[in-house]
Amino acid sequence: TGTVLAYVVEEQDESVTRDSFIPVTVIIQAEGTIYLPEDSYGLFADSYNLQSIEGLENVNTKNVANMSEMFVGCSSLTSLDLSNFDTSNVESMSWMFSNCSSLTNLNLNGWILKDGNDYNSMFCHVLEDIVNNSGLQNNLTENKDIIYQCNFE
Repeated sequence: TGTVLAYVVEEQDESVTRDSFIPVTVIIQAEGTIYLPEDSYGLFADSYNLQSIEGLENVNTKNVANMSEMFVGCSSLTSLDLSNFDTSNVESMSWMFSNCSSLTNLNLNGWILKDGNDYNSMFCHVLEDIVNNSGLQNNLTENKDIIYQCNFE
């Protein structure tokens, strides 16, 4: 057992009004390891003002089966290093990064996509070049492009 602390840091700007867009950073600190739940659906979903997440190296995903929509709608997020995420038990990553349109750096080294899992629209509205340079290993034998399509079914 340990202690987990996660907090949000807002950019300080005197010109910001109540209705203004305020970019934020989420910082995760822990004594020990943070184990994400088996169903981690939508964990950071629709955090449109989220610019960065620090401390993801403290997160263990070995028991996660559902990462669907984990970062969907994080349209201000510019960089993510998820190379420490263990995706060996994940069955669904549908819409995981959809509408993360500001991503310029994505590290998915060690991730392997395999047939039989749900990857529908995983990277909808994310530049294909970003994904191609992320270290992701796409071993899908059929419908390899499903990860880039925006299937609203």
